[in-house]
Order: sequence, then structure tokens, then C-alpha cells
Amino acid sequence: MNQTDKEQLRRKILKNRQSLSKSQWQAKSNSICENLQNSSLYRQAKTILAYFSFRQEANLNPLWQDNKTWGFPRCVNDNLQWHFWQQGEPLENNKYGISEPLATSPIISPQQVDLILIPTVACDYQKYRLGYG
Repeated sequence: MNQTDKEQLRRKILKNRQSLSKSQWQAKSNSICENLQNSSLYRQAKTILAYFSFRQEANLNPLWQDNKTWGFPRCVNDNLQWHFWQQGEPLENNKYGISEPLATSPIISPQQVDLILIPTVACDYQKYRLGYG
């Protein structure tokens, strides 16, 4: 697939995702969370990097109640730094309007991470990911 095809596919999928009703989006998000919670990778992971939903990405909020250590990205000089965060701790919005842990939250080192949940536009059955570009 060439770059033009990817861009067209990305636009089509994002348009379809934006057309979901709130209840459809939440039902699909809940299904994703349930599938994750039933996976052995998730159950065995202690420290997980994740994301806060933006632009109708899957809402992972039900997972924050699980007995896991969570890390979320902060944009720092156009790079990502991963910080610990627990449900109930304050968040702030970055320049893109995406929620982030506070800069004072402790940083997570890569050696501490067991699993990473990555936002995506789409993926296929061969597990290839189509990102935002």
C-alpha cells in the first residue's frame, strides 16, 4: 500500500469513527476493555503504558480501576515522556488538548514497563497498525 492509499484509508476510517453515536462508541470501547482484561498479556502485566482517549479513540477509562500501575505520555519539546498516574490524580491538557499527567508526576523508565497500549486508526488481522500518519 502506497502513502496515498494509506492517507485515503486513514481519512475514510476516521470519518466512519467520527460518525459513531456516543452509545456506539462507548459500547465498542467497553468491548475493547473487556477483551484486554481477558487477555493473559494484560492480566500478567503490572506496569502498563496507555493513553487518554482523544478524537473518539477507544475509551480505556474502565481499565484505570484495575490493580495496575499506569503510565501516560507527556509532550515535552515534541518528545514523549512517560509519567506515572493513578485514577483521581490531576491532569492537564497539552497544546493539542490531550490530557496528560502533571510534570511533577514521577517518570517511568522503559525497564519498568510490561505492556504498552497504543492508539491507532486501524489494524488488520496480521496485526499491522495504521496510525495517524
